[in-house]
Amino acid sequence: MKITHICLANFYCEGYSYQENLLSQYHKRLGFEVDIIASLQSFDKDGLPCLLDGAEEYINEFGIRVIRLDYSNPKRLNKVLRKYDNFEITLNESKPDIIFVHGCQSAADTIIARYAKEHPTVSVYVDNHADYSNSASNWLSLHILHRIIWKYYIKRLDPYVKKYWGVLPARVDFLVENYGISRERCDLLIMGADDEEVKRANSISVREKTRSYFNYTEKDYVVVTGGKIDFAKKQILNLMDAVLRMEDEVKLLIFGPVDPALQEGFNSRLIKNKIIHIPWANTSQSYDLFSAADVACFPGRHSVYWEQAVAMSKPILVKRWKGTEHVDVCGNAVFLETSDVDEIIRKLRYIINDITNESDIGRKARSASKFFLYSDIARKSIEI
Repeated sequence: MKITHICLANFYCEGYSYQENLLSQYHKRLGFEVDIIASLQSFDKDGLPCLLDGAEEYINEFGIRVIRLDYSNPKRLNKVLRKYDNFEITLNESKPDIIFVHGCQSAADTIIARYAKEHPTVSVYVDNHADYSNSASNWLSLHILHRIIWKYYIKRLDPYVKKYWGVLPARVDFLVENYGISRERCDLLIMGADDEEVKRANSISVREKTRSYFNYTEKDYVVVTGGKIDFAKKQILNLMDAVLRMEDEVKLLIFGPVDPALQEGFNSRLIKNKIIHIPWANTSQSYDLFSAADVACFPGRHSVYWEQAVAMSKPILVKRWKGTEHVDVCGNAVFLETSDVDEIIRKLRYIINDITNESDIGRKARSASKFFLYSDIARKSIEI
């Protein structure tokens, strides 16, 4: 059978641990033939948003055919509406038995609806990555873009959708509250991590090699955080200040690009042997870096690295956002209410003390990990 992943509502970035990458890879491993139809939006070598040069087609490293489509003319308008050249031709040529739509906010919904109507045996699944922290941030966006424009297109597709997925509890709520989708047709499809990378990076040899590379000793308590460091995650600066005020044995390893507007303040906090910054890490390297961690900390907005850290059996300290508490399965997560420096210090010390005394949080982190692996998430996504 053929699964076609539609990634036209936002970016498609290869080399990242994003859901659209890992779901398509694991569907391929399950024995499906897989195509990806994607936009030109991507990230450059520094992890910053960019637009690729033009339409192209290629086979990626996992044997998946990727078709990149350019915007229709006039491009300025159709970039907003997400209308693409040759999408209907490409979809018909792909001939999917299952369509998985990543991000439902696109004028492409009407073409998918037409294909599903003409092929009644096709199963359509739709996920949602929008919530109130990353979308609908002003009156115009909420009431015009989402509740009129995107709702219009989603309603065209709605009769043919078998299941709507929100990738966070908050994103399930967003579907119901803004597009009029009944809650009974929506469910949570958590993000997670690559089983094979988790198994590889969780080995003793990878942990020892990574810690040795950064000159960490067994007496050091290593806090790891990662992702794009921008104004949505500027609380990283508070984390840096917190670690600088803690005992010498507490070290911080940060990976990911820094927004230029935050660069000066960020660089002023980089203290040799206390805080280390890796400007860029590919997917595999990110698993290696988390392997060195005793605790993962994310004091800002949610990122896919939260679930990756949980999958790697790491206790996590994260900012509490409504609708993101799913990472706490059994007490493996500790939540920050304010992300101020004193709170981060207090809660890091609580976790480190628990690890030192071999108490509950390490055991709970190991227990929680099995729920965040893509071998199971990929099956759930298409209800097998």
